[in-house]
Amino acid sequence: MDTSTLVGEVLESGGTAIKQTGKAASNAISDTAKAAVSQITGSQGDNSAPPSDIDAKDIVNSLYEKSQSQNTNLQQVPKPANAPTGSQKKTPDELANLELVRKELHAAYYQSLTNPPKPQEERPAEKVEREEKQDLVDLQQKQMEKPPPLVQRAAQRVEKFPGASG
Repeated sequence: MDTSTLVGEVLESGGTAIKQTGKAASNAISDTAKAAVSQITGSQGDNSAPPSDIDAKDIVNSLYEKSQSQNTNLQQVPKPANAPTGSQKKTPDELANLELVRKELHAAYYQSLTNPPKPQEERPAEKVEREEKQDLVDLQQKQMEKPPPLVQRAAQRVEKFPGASG
């Protein structure tokens, strides 16, 4: 066996295999593209010519058009009567007033979030009054928890005179 002819045959068969694989891949790609176009357009014919730019634009337009059934199902959102249209322009005074309102709202809302107001300190006189009221409430709750005097007296009388057993 001659190595130069063997190498030549291998290279030739490899080149032929690569060419056949390239042709098969290009045919598969073109077949896939044709199938996609036929599915999109809905046509059944076998078009051997590639689609032109106009056909491609028609396909894209047909994909993104609204269908008539969608138009009938959609409800028109009514615009408020006081909503400004494109022909109604705001005067400079109205624009300045809107800007002023925006700044006030910003100061009222966002500034209070970023810089919360500090709680006011309680004056000593108010603090004493509040503590006295709290003491009175606590005393009343203790009085409510105690048993009535008759029950207390009966319990103590039994304890005072244990009787014969004690």
